[in-house]
Amino acid sequence: MTREELEELLAQVIFLKKVLAHIDEERIEEAYAALPQSPHVTRELRDTLLQCLPLLQELKSCLGA
Repeated sequence: MTREELEELLAQVIFLKKVLAHIDEERIEEAYAALPQSPHVTRELRDTLLQCLPLLQELKSCLGA
C-alpha cells in the first residue's frame, strides 16, 4: 500500500468510529421519525439498519468507538 492509500484507509476508519459511536436503536428510530416521508428513506432501509445493528455494534467495539 502507498502512503496515500493508508491515509485514505485511516480517514475511513476514523469516520466509521465517529458514526458508530452514536448508533443505537433509539437513534435510528429518532432519525427515521424526524424525516418527512421520502421515497429515498424507506421503512425498509430503517428495518435493514435495525437488523444490522448487532453487527454494527460489534464493529463499533472492534474499532474501540
